Amino acid sequence: MGTFSLFHWLVVFVLLLVAPLFVLLSPRVTGYEKLGWVIVTVFSSWIGLAVFLIVTAGRPKLSNLE
Repeated sequence: MGTFSLFHWLVVFVLLLVAPLFVLLSPRVTGYEKLGWVIVTVFSSWIGLAVFLIVTAGRPKLSNLE
């Protein structure tokens, strides 16, 4: 299979999916805003995740609003 084995492809695939999954599971945003952040992180990966964490840092988690 050349110099890039199946293991390497799996590592790259997992690293690309971590950021959008983190946003999907985050209680910081909901609804269409969450969808927008997922799209941002899909296209910009780790930079998008960093921006998401910075922008939503001051927001309370939804479970603490009760």
